[in-house]
Amino acid sequence: MKNFLVITPLLWLILSVGQCALAAPCPVGQNLIALPNPGTWTATASSVHLTSGPDNTIDNRTNTAWHAAAPTAWPQNLTVDMGSVMNIGGIQVFPFPYDLGMVNGYQIWTSTDGSTYTLQTTGNLPIPTANNYEAFFIEFPAEVSARYYRFVATSGHADYVVVSEVNPMVCAASDPAPTTPVFAPGTCPQYELNTGYNKTADTKVDPNLKQYDERWLVTRIPQYTTDTAAALANVNNWQRAVVSGDVTGNVAGSGSGNWYDSPYGNAEWITQSIDGKNETTANVDNPADDVDYLFRLDFNINVTDPNLVGILSPLNLGLFADNTVWDVLVNGTSLRVAGDPNLPTSGANTSRDNVYTYLGYVEGNHFDLNVPSSLLVPGDNSIVVHLKSGNPFLGFLMQTYSDPTCGAVDYGDLPDTYSTLDASSGPYHVTSETLRLGAANTEVDSDGQPSVDAAADDTNGTDDDDGVTFYSVSGGGVYADAQVVNDTGADAYVCAWLDRWTDGGGGTAALDDTFDPGDIATSPAQVCQAVADNSGGTTTVTFSWSGLPAVSGDTYLRFRVCSTQSECEDPVGFAANGEVEDYRVAFDFAPTAVTLGGFEMEAQAVQDYLNELGVDRLGRAELLALIQALAPNRPVSESDDNASLIAHLRASLDPDNDGQVAVLRWDTLEERGTIGFYVHRREEAKSDWIQVNDDMLPGLITAPMGGRYMLADPEARSGGVYQYHLIEQEAAGTTRSYGPFTLKMP
Repeated sequence: MKNFLVITPLLWLILSVGQCALAAPCPVGQNLIALPNPGTWTATASSVHLTSGPDNTIDNRTNTAWHAAAPTAWPQNLTVDMGSVMNIGGIQVFPFPYDLGMVNGYQIWTSTDGSTYTLQTTGNLPIPTANNYEAFFIEFPAEVSARYYRFVATSGHADYVVVSEVNPMVCAASDPAPTTPVFAPGTCPQYELNTGYNKTADTKVDPNLKQYDERWLVTRIPQYTTDTAAALANVNNWQRAVVSGDVTGNVAGSGSGNWYDSPYGNAEWITQSIDGKNETTANVDNPADDVDYLFRLDFNINVTDPNLVGILSPLNLGLFADNTVWDVLVNGTSLRVAGDPNLPTSGANTSRDNVYTYLGYVEGNHFDLNVPSSLLVPGDNSIVVHLKSGNPFLGFLMQTYSDPTCGAVDYGDLPDTYSTLDASSGPYHVTSETLRLGAANTEVDSDGQPSVDAAADDTNGTDDDDGVTFYSVSGGGVYADAQVVNDTGADAYVCAWLDRWTDGGGGTAALDDTFDPGDIATSPAQVCQAVADNSGGTTTVTFSWSGLPAVSGDTYLRFRVCSTQSECEDPVGFAANGEVEDYRVAFDFAPTAVTLGGFEMEAQAVQDYLNELGVDRLGRAELLALIQALAPNRPVSESDDNASLIAHLRASLDPDNDGQVAVLRWDTLEERGTIGFYVHRREEAKSDWIQVNDDMLPGLITAPMGGRYMLADPEARSGGVYQYHLIEQEAAGTTRSYGPFTLKMP
């Protein structure tokens, strides 16, 4: 959390009440924070009245107490064993609302071994003002190491000793209690920012217990404070807030002091004392007599990269108060000064009535707090709420209105020559359901995971690289269909790179093992394509690479999708949303046949087939290659533009002008040792097989989702019945045949 300024003069004084200390034992940037009992401490006492034993002083409840034997014989002492040595800088003492049991004179002793004790301080406690039974802070001149601390009552305001809680205080920049919420990639405490929330039971705390809040702290600041940040800088001590629930009461000349029961199952009212009473005695309708308190919540965002603070989103909180939220500080920054419309913007507006009166009384009057992610930081964070309260009660409730989400962080898994590791500026995205490739990304990555097969980030049994399908069409080249889910309400951008190979000799491919500007797609000749919002549906975006040497080997591809093009138009670096998917695709000379996933045939409208090929996005060279594959003897002119070439394609696909063409599609689950495919056709009533494609359809590269192929047969006529054989050509010189498959043209 943000550092606080603590002024330490040469002289120190023992604190008797509230925030009046002139000295502090803590280093600059730290405060004294009361620790709750984690459940392992034990307590003993010099005497006990009836059953009000010493364990009541460490049960984290303010409605139980240690009662020494009555009438009291002075002194009386309470000793707490914390189980291990720790540094402490003071003691928090919670009085019990029984005036005859108020301690006056005290001593504080500490020990590391339980035998030898050292006196740390002495002093006097006053009788609480106007029944305001909030905590007293007793500071040491310096931090000390102790396992045991002893509170000795040397005198009282009457003949009894009754004390509710006696807790150690430690110097810390943020709350060291083990219940402090921690947010991390993929791990998002749902209700742990709420007041009065019991994490173990996953419900609100029973307010009848009057126990400490597990996370919230509270402290008193000077009356009439308008500059919250300045007041915070001068705070030395924080007590544990108390889960009070609804309180009722009547003080002469005041209002009823009642606010509504919490309507939530996971949030409850908190306050500064056992019953929420504050010391003001003025009428509740006179804001000039308000008292001022700060409620503080510390939480941790467990990342080191400032870019990843955005994993926590959104942070939308509802604040209720008796009486008014004056300001909210996020890591020391005032939202009032920043111009939050729900907070007063002028320092002259000291009256709570200029904001909200009785804010907690009516559901519709809550203060809706949207915490700007720009104010959050890696590691420790704090939210401080400044309340102004009239007579006779102080109450505060905060509820998480929108469940926060903690997106996972997605990294790539190509070999690190392609910049995959964080140390190599590899790509990484804060994932979300609203923008992704393929199915939901369920991985939680801590760094890039380089691997030869580009599959190392499959850590939870789910293949998250599932958003891109690779296939080949007649004419060669590599085609990739990226399936983009965009539910962001705006355009997104999908970007792609393929490490273009060269002929390495001997029929093998050679890579440069990195991505460079020449590795973007041939069509479209750009690194990114825009994808409009599709309301959570799927938009197919096609990239193609042509002009590739007809050799065998391995290559790698990277795909990124995000909302801001500048964040993912490079194959490296951070993107605030979206996903990165890495693939290895390869030819392999191993003599293992293809595993055929499926074979489909249909009569398709010629224009639909052209649209599927994306011919309107192809360049001249690719269009010429398609024409050469489909109709090698068809005359074309150097003067033919792309529109003319597409017309040639249409005519080549539809020689009988019936508007349809036979299209064969098949996909493979695995390819090893496959050079390519031929397709043979015969009419059902004839015995001669005819080869459909003069040029081999190159075998495609293995991809995590398999390969997809399609081939058009312009010679299949309307009304004909045809049989097809798929012939796989293997590197070993052998072939395998699949089929026959029958198609009846309409």
